[in-house]
Amino acid sequence: LFRSAAPGLQSFLDPLWIPEGAFVCAVDIARSWQADALCTLDLIATDSHEQQAQSALLAPGLGPMGTLDADLAELAAGTHPGRTDDRQRAMFIFRGLGLADLALASAIYHEARERGLGTYLPV
Repeated sequence: LFRSAAPGLQSFLDPLWIPEGAFVCAVDIARSWQADALCTLDLIATDSHEQQAQSALLAPGLGPMGTLDADLAELAAGTHPGRTDDRQRAMFIFRGLGLADLALASAIYHEARERGLGTYLPV
């Protein structure tokens, strides 16, 4: 059983088009990406290994426990190095785990504070 696409959705993005050093955040569970070429990427991460293992496979042999390079907790904790070379092509396959939302919200908040952006609301 592979990932289910919305009715009529055809995968049209080829991972081979991703240039060296690029990062892709596949917020659609990578449904738009040609599954057979996902394995050509240098680094594939997802929200949670456990969540992915209980979900439909992303591609043949890609998706069961241990077949993705890292999950968000490993990257955030530094137990997985992430990219080890600036030329690596990386993809984050977003399954929708709340931890990813919190990580992104934190990054946006800190960036806005550094730039002096945003509006503070009274507490």
